[in-house]
Amino acid sequence: ITRPSGGLINPDGHNLCYVNSLLQILNAMDCITGIFLNDDFAAILNAAGQKRFLRRGTVVIAIHKVLRDMNSSQVPQSAHGLREAHLTVNGKYDNNGQQDCQEYGHDLFDTLHEGLLRDDNHTSDISDLFCCRTTSTLMCPHCDKTPEPTVVEEMGLLVEIPNVHDRSRTTSLVECLNRFCSSETLDKDNSYICSGRCKRLVRATKRVQFNPSHILIITLKRFQFRYERAPDGTVVRTITTKINSLVTFPMEDLDLAPYSCTQASGEQNLYRVFGVQCHTGKTADSGHYYSYVLTFGGWLKYNDKVVTPVDPGVVASDKNVYSLYYYDQANFGKLIGIRTLAGKEVVFVCLCLVYVTFPCCC
Repeated sequence: ITRPSGGLINPDGHNLCYVNSLLQILNAMDCITGIFLNDDFAAILNAAGQKRFLRRGTVVIAIHKVLRDMNSSQVPQSAHGLREAHLTVNGKYDNNGQQDCQEYGHDLFDTLHEGLLRDDNHTSDISDLFCCRTTSTLMCPHCDKTPEPTVVEEMGLLVEIPNVHDRSRTTSLVECLNRFCSSETLDKDNSYICSGRCKRLVRATKRVQFNPSHILIITLKRFQFRYERAPDGTVVRTITTKINSLVTFPMEDLDLAPYSCTQASGEQNLYRVFGVQCHTGKTADSGHYYSYVLTFGGWLKYNDKVVTPVDPGVVASDKNVYSLYYYDQANFGKLIGIRTLAGKEVVFVCLCLVYVTFPCCC
């Protein structure tokens, strides 16, 4: 599959980079373009009517249009229509202010999921691809009573960066995942009332595991917040600090089996990174966003309308990495059937083949 790979414009004062950086990653995924660019899409929307889509349908239609424009011309396109459509769902995008790309991505995936719900009103093509299940399990240290685990479904993981007090220290993504899934003792105000033999407050052990989605988004908690309060407790000012330390990450063969609650012992569950969102600046709602995207021709850097090839080492050593997009290596290069809105089968591969034309330097 070949597609143009033009950039996306970001007019002065519009702050569209948080949208642009995400769209370039989505456009590199045939499992996304296979949904929104298939020939039956317009007919499906017309047949569905307003009953299912309502306001969220405007976002579904808007992303269809911007992906169509991105794939029909190498001239830089605009994502302004997508942000305007999102206003009908979430009023926080009613100005040209900068936004947190992680929060925006979460809102966008939720909106698309709800707009593309199947008849079961629970699943969609979006949840099939991105929904990650995190399971929290408690255990009493005295009687080993384990209550029913708490399961949360999210479009990705938000992981803390350990050793934040030593800002010069390089941290690895594996350390972040180990921290996310480490055991925690609940005591004092967080003590657990054992429902087994104990029938009293105990210092229970909490463990977190997750079942990774086919496409897993891992966002680093680079921002810390401190609140200044008035004598009556009212927050008068929020102070944000950013963790700028380098977080290294595997470009391929990231084994998520140790963190899964369903993986059989000894099995591997390998993932490869194909998209990276980066942030420069002091706060998530200021500064600038750009992204790297892996194609069969190598890595490309998308900085709004400027598209340049980069070496993998540049991607791996960028201290501005904020969100990482991984895919399940077991499905790489295979043909996969995904149900579309019409219940049909669309055949796609995990990543598109992109040809880029650059000016000759001779």
